[in-house]
Amino acid sequence: MSDLSAPDLKRQALDAARFRMLADHVPAWIALYGALDHRCLFANRGYAEAFGFTQESIVGKHFSEIVGAEAFEQVRGPVEELVRELKPVVYERRLAHPNGDESCLEIHLIPQFDDQGVLLGSWVLVYDITRHRVAERRLRESEARLDKFMQATVEGILFHRDGVMTDVNAPLCALTGWPRHELIGKQVMDFVAQDEVPKVREVMRLGQELRYETVILHRDGSRIPVELIMRTLERDNERLRMAVVRDIRDRLASEARIQHLAHHDGLTGLLNRTAFMERMGRLMRRAERKGEMLALLFIDLDNFKRVNDSLGHLEGDQVLTTVSERLIGALRDSDLVGRFGGDEFVVLLSDLASREDILVVLEALLSVVEVPVKADGRALSVTPSIGVAVFPDHGRHADELIQHADTAMYRAKARGRATYQFFEPALAATAYADLVLEAELAQGLTRNEFELFFQPQVEATTGQLSGAEALLRWRHPQRG
Repeated sequence: MSDLSAPDLKRQALDAARFRMLADHVPAWIALYGALDHRCLFANRGYAEAFGFTQESIVGKHFSEIVGAEAFEQVRGPVEELVRELKPVVYERRLAHPNGDESCLEIHLIPQFDDQGVLLGSWVLVYDITRHRVAERRLRESEARLDKFMQATVEGILFHRDGVMTDVNAPLCALTGWPRHELIGKQVMDFVAQDEVPKVREVMRLGQELRYETVILHRDGSRIPVELIMRTLERDNERLRMAVVRDIRDRLASEARIQHLAHHDGLTGLLNRTAFMERMGRLMRRAERKGEMLALLFIDLDNFKRVNDSLGHLEGDQVLTTVSERLIGALRDSDLVGRFGGDEFVVLLSDLASREDILVVLEALLSVVEVPVKADGRALSVTPSIGVAVFPDHGRHADELIQHADTAMYRAKARGRATYQFFEPALAATAYADLVLEAELAQGLTRNEFELFFQPQVEATTGQLSGAEALLRWRHPQRG
């Protein structure tokens, strides 16, 4: 008869049911084997089904019947160690499946004792760690590929943990001028330009994976603009930050060159029309706010066409280059100088106290430009005609100011060249009248408003016809 009461038996049955339920739902195969006969006393569903049994049919089976004689021999060593040491034993083994796949198992042998400490059996806990081992293998392969990439790439690469460099490659050392052993263990921020530190520190704090530009320092203290590509990865079982460091000095230089060409004249290096007008607009708005005076000078070289026609465009370009250099040398850094094309130059003077300041600059420009220019082995005399329009007296808009300065420049040419002329309202009226006359002449030709007359010329002594004078008369519909 049993010494246990009905409630005790019921409680034991309930505990057994709970244990079986838990054992069947943990992510491990579980079994209990006797210490002396190595026969199965218990197995959860996962363990039994893994070897082709049910939980009922596996009980009483010898370990070799369950796993096979070969596997039994493989685990004999760990089992004997458990019996000898009476301590848990952990080992790994591979399990081949009928379909050819293979699993990696981590097996824990845990001794089971009675109340007197006598070994009764051994619990077997089996964990499928195939995914972990595959991940570790892939990580090792990835690290090997990364190591090869670090050595093969021409771009700098560094790893850091919490801002302390743990590894760098040879290209990074070449880029910064520091040997590898002097970089390892140093703070990344020690090699970042001071004005870039806040930006880099914020990226490090957030742990972002991104691409951005910053500036690092060479060993000699010079600044190196770089692009950083930031990634977070596992390496040597550590979570590290990796930075690909790309030297962008050549790229920035090319971009700067393109930007320069977009805003400057290709021959002289002066501002082109677009850039000059843009900056002129900004200076005019500032001058209007502060109530300041500006002066726009429109400069055209006298008889420059003859230089091109007689000596060729190469020598003509040399003259233009020399003139532009002289203009820059005679002006202040605050003044704008541009070339609108051909032999047309424009200058915008700022920070003027009076018209006398403009006159000083005009005399200086006439003086420096008139100095003979050497071209084709000879000295050529080039003179400028300069038209002047003053802001705000002669216009409040850039186009208006340029038009008035251009009009004044033509008046300077008409006065004999090699001089300057301030804009006057009467000049605009004259220029407009000339423009109207030119348009009416063109219309008169299409409307046949012109008549040709020949007036005979006679020798006074002989009375004989010696020639004829041709006269073209314009019968204007309004002017007669």
